Amino acid sequence: MAAPQIALTTGSEIASTTAGTGAGGSVSVTTLGALVLDGAGVANTQIAASATGPQSGPGGSVMVSAGTLTVGGGAQIASSTAGPGKGGDVNIAVASDIVLPDPGPQITARSTGSGDAGSITVHVYSPPLRSIGYYEVVGGLLQRTPGPPDEASPESPRLLTALTSR
Repeated sequence: MAAPQIALTTGSEIASTTAGTGAGGSVSVTTLGALVLDGAGVANTQIAASATGPQSGPGGSVMVSAGTLTVGGGAQIASSTAGPGKGGDVNIAVASDIVLPDPGPQITARSTGSGDAGSITVHVYSPPLRSIGYYEVVGGLLQRTPGPPDEASPESPRLLTALTSR
């Protein structure tokens, strides 16, 4: 899917699922503008690829490219596998800001079966991550812990502004 800007809200999804032994389809979302996922607390607001059956084949990959990216309100970008097939990889490329306002997982690659979870790759071409804290991948989930930025983070005028305007 490609559009000048994209908003997914309250239960909207762009997804691919396989429940059989065949490979799942990939999901690709591209916008030069803003990509906003806001679940407003409603489950399954997502861009996702999943392999759901106990004997399912490999899940498809998820590819997201955007000018800016905001994921909040319980929304997520995800891949998952529940069977022996490998989960799809999640690849995100953003030209400017990524906003992950909520604590907890918002970008995930999970396995609840015997197959391996896919990997998560995030490329941001113009820092910073707007919600300040520590970002790390834990158990295949990109998570934010509120707090000051990591001291090893490179200085950025936009980061300094975000820190001092709170």
